[in-house]
Amino acid sequence: MIFRDGSANLPRYLYKYYSNLEYAKDAILNKRIHLDDPGKYNDVFDCAFSVNDSILKHMAFTEATLTKMIFFTPVENKETFLAFGKNLMLENIRTAEAFERYKQVFPEEIIESIKYNMSRNMKNLKPSNNKVSCFSELCDSELMWAHYGNSLQGACLKFDTTLDVDLFKHIRKVNYTNYRINDFSNKFDLFFTKSLHWSYEQEWRIVVDTDDEYVRTKSCVGIILGERMPLGEVNNEIGILELSFYGMNNDLEVLKARANPFEYKIDIGKR
Repeated sequence: MIFRDGSANLPRYLYKYYSNLEYAKDAILNKRIHLDDPGKYNDVFDCAFSVNDSILKHMAFTEATLTKMIFFTPVENKETFLAFGKNLMLENIRTAEAFERYKQVFPEEIIESIKYNMSRNMKNLKPSNNKVSCFSELCDSELMWAHYGNSLQGACLKFDTTLDVDLFKHIRKVNYTNYRINDFSNKFDLFFTKSLHWSYEQEWRIVVDTDDEYVRTKSCVGIILGERMPLGEVNNEIGILELSFYGMNNDLEVLKARANPFEYKIDIGKR
């Protein structure tokens, strides 16, 4: 399943940077895009929940909740705390009510401490079984080439969104803000919300609920090669020669990204 239809004002062309040239080669040859696990992204806040005390009251009191509560319970209270919790679970109650019931048996300061530590511990947890594919509006960004294009040793693929309407109708632009999401009812907004510090990326995303590693598309129309990419003549490494060949052989526009010799900018032009 692909989440979210947010394709309003979608640019015709979007770009995907590659530090891993195997994925770039695979995208060209097999007409598919590798999906990422957001838990491995360099931004620790990316796709992460922010859980506060007000959120805890809406959570169901499950075995997982009890286990987390036990973890933060003082040693001398753990056994009694566990037995009491199992009885509460049989009543199928909410977390907020469970905390109130616990206060009738244990000192309030212990319960408040557990609530605080649970909230603190659960911040930045990321949803599982969701994969992400990221694109940018920009192909000539210095920061993007530095961070995601392996400092001009990588590549950037160009996608025409009009050539795969079924895929790109589900794409959504990332919202950059100073405020974190802590509303579980809109949990998929987590995938499309990032700190203002990342706004230079001008990012769009497709989020997929799948165990597969790829999503297929025939919308790639160009490849931009970083000027510091190796030629690819040693030890079967992928380089400019191979990717240029695959690009031309698949009717892609083949361009090169170069550092401008006079200004702080990246020039995109013919090889």
